[in-house]
Amino acid sequence: MLGATGHALSRAIVIAGFVAAVLFPSAGVAAPGAAWTACETGTAGSDTQIKACTAIINSGRASRKKLSTAYNSRCIGYIARGDFDSALADINAAIWLDRQSSRAYNSRGVVRLKKGDLDGALADYNQAIRLDPKYGQPYNGRGTVYLNNKDFARALADYNEAIRLDPNDSRAHNNRGIVHADSGDRDAAIADYSDAIRLDPNYASAYNNRANSYRDQGERERALADFNEAIRLDPTDAAPHNGRGLIRAANGDRDGAVADYSEALRLDPGYALAYNNRGLLRAASGDHDAAIADFSEALRLKPEDAELYDNRGDAYHAKKDYERAIADYSAAIRLNPDYAVAYCDRGDVYRDQGDRERALSDFNESLRADPTYVVALNHRGDVYFDNADYERALADFNEAIRLDPDQAWTVQMRGFANLYLANYGAAANDLTATIKANPDFGHGALWLYLARVRSAGVAAAAELDTSAKTLKAPDWPSPVVEMLLGTRAPEAALAAATSPEETCQAHFYVGEWRLLHADAAAAALEFKAATETCPAGFLERAGAEAELKRLAP
Repeated sequence: MLGATGHALSRAIVIAGFVAAVLFPSAGVAAPGAAWTACETGTAGSDTQIKACTAIINSGRASRKKLSTAYNSRCIGYIARGDFDSALADINAAIWLDRQSSRAYNSRGVVRLKKGDLDGALADYNQAIRLDPKYGQPYNGRGTVYLNNKDFARALADYNEAIRLDPNDSRAHNNRGIVHADSGDRDAAIADYSDAIRLDPNYASAYNNRANSYRDQGERERALADFNEAIRLDPTDAAPHNGRGLIRAANGDRDGAVADYSEALRLDPGYALAYNNRGLLRAASGDHDAAIADFSEALRLKPEDAELYDNRGDAYHAKKDYERAIADYSAAIRLNPDYAVAYCDRGDVYRDQGDRERALSDFNESLRADPTYVVALNHRGDVYFDNADYERALADFNEAIRLDPDQAWTVQMRGFANLYLANYGAAANDLTATIKANPDFGHGALWLYLARVRSAGVAAAAELDTSAKTLKAPDWPSPVVEMLLGTRAPEAALAAATSPEETCQAHFYVGEWRLLHADAAAAALEFKAATETCPAGFLERAGAEAELKRLAP
C-alpha cells in the first residue's frame, strides 16, 4: 500500500528552496529610488518586483554589478510566479554579468532544483559555497538536493552547517526535520519543525510536516491541530488537506476524509497520492468501482508506481475480477521484482482460484523478498494446511507468531495443525488461547476437549461440561456434547443432525468417540463418512483425513 506522507514532505522541500531565495536576495550596492527597493527586496509582491527590475534592466544606466543584481532579483520574482524558464534565463544573465556572485549561483541552484535538474542544482550550490563558504543558503539548497537523492548523511551535514551559520533560518530547521523524519527519528523531527515554527509562526509547511510526524507517532489530536493550522495559513496548499484526510479516515470520519482528499485534488489535480488515499478509503468502504477509478487516475499520473498497481489489484480482487487483479499484481512485480506484498497478493488470488501450486510459488517469492513478511508466512501456512502438509504449516505458523505474537487466527490454525499432528498438549494450549480471544469460536469447546482428553485426560470432561452450560439444548452441537459427556448414545447424536453440515460433523465426532473407546475399526468408518459428506474446507473433514492417515496400517 502506498505511503501517505511523501508528497507533503517533498512539497515542503521545494517551498524551502524558493523561500530561501526570497529571503536572501542578491547582494549589491543599493541604488536610490523606489524602483530599486521594489526590485531588490520583492516586499511589494512578485508582479511589482518583476516590473521594477525590468525598468532597471531596460534603463541602460545600471552598472554591470547592479545589472546582475537586477536580473537575480527578477529571477526571484519569476520563481514566485512559477515561471521557471524565464527565471533560468534571467539568472544565466546575472551570472554572465558577475561570475563571482555566490547569491546568483545559489538562485540558479534554486531554479534548477525547481525544474528537477538535481545535478545542475548541485553544481551551482557547490560553486556558491566555494565563492562564499560563510553563506548559509547554498548549504540549505545543497542539503535539499542530497535529501531528494536519499543521501541523508550529507543532507544532515549541510542543514547543520546552514543552521550553524544562521541559527534563525527557519527553512533549514524545517528541512533538517525532514531528514530526521525520513531517517525514522520522529522526536528530532518534531523538535526541528517546532523550532521552524517558533522562528516563523506563519510557516505553513512546517506545521504540515510536524503534523505528519505526530500522525506517524499515533498522536492524532496534535496532528489534526497542526493540519488545521497549516490549512488556515495556506488554504491553497493541497498537502495538509490530504494529511487531514488521513486523520479523519483514521478517526472514522469517512465523509470528512473524502471531502479533504477531494479538496486536495481540486487544488492540485496532479496529486496522485490524494487519488490513492481516496481510493483506499473507498475500497475499505466497499465502493470498489470508485476506488478503481481513483487508482486508475493515480496510475495515469504515475504509471511507474508499483504500489498503485497493487492497490488497484486489491480492488479488483475484492470484486472477484481475478484476471485484472493478477494483471495489476504482475505489473507491480514487473516494476519492482522484490515487492513482497504484490507476490503475496497475487498468491492470494491464485489460492482463491484453487491453484495452490502457483499460490505457493508466489508466497515463496514473497518470503524471498522479505523473510519477515508475516502475511506471506500465514498464507503459505494456510496453503500447506489445505494440502494436509501440517508439518510445514506448523513451521510457518510458528515463525509468524514469533514475529508477531498477537495473531489470534494464526494461533487458532496452529492449534489445529498441532491437533492433526497429534501434538495434543500444544494444541490444547493454542485452542485455549483461541477461545479466550474469541469466546464465540464455533465448536471451540469440542475441539479443546479432543485435544485435552488426549493430553491431560482427567480435566477434559469437567471443562467441556462447564463450557456446555452456555449451549441451548437441543440446538446443535448440544447432542455431540452430551455424547462426549456420556449422556447420549452415538447413534442418537447422529440422528439429531438436521442438515448435511451437521451430519458430516456428527460422523467426525462419533468417530472420535469410538476412537476414545478403543474401537478403531468403527472409528475409521465414521471418519470415512465424514470425508465423504463434509464440504472442502471444513475442519472436521481435515480432522477425519488426519485420523484416517494415522489409523492406516
